Amino acid sequence: MKKKNPTFNPTIRTYYETDPKLQLKPVHGFWGGINIQDEIEINFYTDSMQVPQYTERNLTESDEIPFYPDKGDNIVHKVRTIHSRILLSLDTALILRDWLDSIID
Repeated sequence: MKKKNPTFNPTIRTYYETDPKLQLKPVHGFWGGINIQDEIEINFYTDSMQVPQYTERNLTESDEIPFYPDKGDNIVHKVRTIHSRILLSLDTALILRDWLDSIID
């Protein structure tokens, strides 16, 4: 039987690569909670203006009038797109919290 070397202290080197499809996504908000597997689920979203169904303008004017299927007075048409769903274990969530605290400080 081999004896353990008490001075053996391995080093792990991690290299980072970027997925060619990686996209930077703005986050305007998030929502989530604990799922049925006791994981923390976070859904990140981006808010943007809804694209109208179509626009119209008079040939003599430059302003376009947008038309929406459910157009009403004083309604702002906004789209909330959930672009990322993240599942975290409690341990990972605590590490993320500590990291965010250190960045914010």
